[in-house]
Amino acid sequence: MFFKSLKGLLCLKLRIAGLLLIALPVQASPKLRVGVYVSPPYVIENQVLTVNDISSLNKPSPSPKSSAHQPKGTTKFDGISIEIWQRMATSENLEYEYYIVKEVDTGINQVANGTLDLLVGPISITPERLKKVAFTQPYYSSYLALLVPSHPPNLWQLIHPFLQRAALLTVLGLVLLLFLVANIIWFVEHKRNPEQFPKNYFKGVREAFWFVSVTTTTVGYGDKVPVTATGRLITHLWMWISLAITSSITAGLVTTFTLALTQQPAKELSNLQDLQNKKVALLAGSSYLINLTAEYKITPVLANSLYQAINLMYSGQVDAVLDSYRVLKYYLDQNPRVALTILPIYSSFLTYGFVLPQNSPLLNKLNIDILQMQQDKTISNIIDKWIE
Repeated sequence: MFFKSLKGLLCLKLRIAGLLLIALPVQASPKLRVGVYVSPPYVIENQVLTVNDISSLNKPSPSPKSSAHQPKGTTKFDGISIEIWQRMATSENLEYEYYIVKEVDTGINQVANGTLDLLVGPISITPERLKKVAFTQPYYSSYLALLVPSHPPNLWQLIHPFLQRAALLTVLGLVLLLFLVANIIWFVEHKRNPEQFPKNYFKGVREAFWFVSVTTTTVGYGDKVPVTATGRLITHLWMWISLAITSSITAGLVTTFTLALTQQPAKELSNLQDLQNKKVALLAGSSYLINLTAEYKITPVLANSLYQAINLMYSGQVDAVLDSYRVLKYYLDQNPRVALTILPIYSSFLTYGFVLPQNSPLLNKLNIDILQMQQDKTISNIIDKWIE
């Protein structure tokens, strides 16, 4: 009897414990603190204000530390990096909150010290950064470029290409060829056709030179016509030869004139060595670019945004703006009327990845997701959506 009562008591306690476990709320896993470095077209910040948002603009927002802050609920992010990250987060069932990071180096330091769990944006992978944090597989690659003023060409800049050695030699060679053919035409025609090609050498060759010139330019006035069979055969061959010559020269002149009109400054600034002792605007907080300018003896002038960097160039404080080619190209696509030109620097290659703490358990999972999206062309479709 005693044992039956004890057994019943134990069963009752177990039932009560089970009910308590069911009633207790399950503690949710904390959301990832994801830093975003705003840089179109990789990360684009869209702020949509409501009446409540406007009334609370002056209220401070929560912040992990220093320059990172959590945007309001009406802030949305788009762009290449954001779309790729959101697909990976959905695949791994990750919950997260965005925090804006003003500078790349600040965001990397915050990931390294645990303030942020991940950093999203056009963050280039460098050996110096890998000493502090871990990077995923590269999801995109680009190269550096310069943004410089595009001035309209003056009269001398239009004429100068035609006075260069190659152009002058081409004209001289054509004149000599015309003179040679004119001598041949006069030689075979002057005896039987002295009315059109006089027997006097200087007068005859002069008339023959005129005939060959109008034939070359396909004008064909008809004021002079060879009458001998040999003269007509030579003229027939010269028509086809001159057609090829005229086409080649015309194409060369059009190309030269086009380049003169566009005034491409690539001859002056085509690599980082050409920037030696020049002032170049850089976005603040990127130690990689600052170290790069020091290596090539370039004077960096730091700016807080691309717009500020461009204003420094307009005001004459810097000679160019140095940044990723795609960032500068996106700016020109959004502002087609600005008088600026991009000069790619293909020798300076950049690869972008997502930043995580070293030994992060998410690293391998995100690498698998990136490789999978590269294989099924998801990443290339996202890039085409924003760029093409």
